Amino acid sequence: MYLKKYFLSLFLLLSVVASHAATTTPDSLYVSGIDTPAAANGIYIKQSGTKGSLSYPYWKHVSQAYYVYADEFGGKYYWNIDNDFDDAAVFFYSSSNLGQDAFTANLYSPELETNYIADKGAETVAGVTIIKYSVTPEISLSGNSNSITDGATSTWTSFNNYTKFGSVDTTSSTSVTRTYTILNSGLTALTISSVALSGTNADQFSKT
Repeated sequence: MYLKKYFLSLFLLLSVVASHAATTTPDSLYVSGIDTPAAANGIYIKQSGTKGSLSYPYWKHVSQAYYVYADEFGGKYYWNIDNDFDDAAVFFYSSSNLGQDAFTANLYSPELETNYIADKGAETVAGVTIIKYSVTPEISLSGNSNSITDGATSTWTSFNNYTKFGSVDTTSSTSVTRTYTILNSGLTALTISSVALSGTNADQFSKT
């Protein structure tokens, strides 16, 4: 008998144990709400050095080649989300188009920008806030170094992020092992009280 199992449900019970105020250049950012490229969602870590004409800090995705950085275009300054540092065509750019002094004073960190505009990329709701800097715990889940986007059911049956297992003979000793990574982009500690398996034929799965 063969079983095709496409979903692994993880129920994570979280508790907030502390709170802190945001800094002007946070060590991590959380990007969500992007449909294309979906892999650009997730946690971005502040890098050493600077990028762009303003010499501002920049952030890199924890497992993919995507970046958040500031640069000048057409005499205006923007925050960009892209897969390189050439802002001639970017996936997303901030809706505010400010001069250098105003940008420096008002948008010194990308999470202060309220809306991002799609250029090469796409999002479900145009003009939504894509970057958020959470002082509470924030989970980013990935498999095979690829993001598993919360709520994006189209990516829940993919071999690329290990959410698709394929066929396994459950009457033999054959098994398929998948490893998932949980990262916390928030400023407060993430406490995982339990991890449980549920759904159809949950008894045919195990976790370690």
